[in-house]
Amino acid sequence: MKRTQVYIPDDLFRRVQMLSRQTGKNQSELIREGLWIVVKQFDTKRKNNKKSIMQLAGAFSCPDADPNAAAKHNEIYDLLPWDDGYYPDE
Repeated sequence: MKRTQVYIPDDLFRRVQMLSRQTGKNQSELIREGLWIVVKQFDTKRKNNKKSIMQLAGAFSCPDADPNAAAKHNEIYDLLPWDDGYYPDE
């Protein structure tokens, strides 16, 4: 376990003191529990975001698509019918 120092607002400090008396837990224990709650919420949000991104990617799948399209990007890109006037700035 690592020892650290944090600065917290006076009102939060008073509430932690009061909660410590009510629960019989020391202040360090309460602060660690609070930090775990925040970390777990962040992890859950990150997992949900990753799951949403994967679902979004799957939403655009096409049964007729080439599964190796990413690996063949340049080959496929060269086959597309590009019009010389398509990019006016070039």
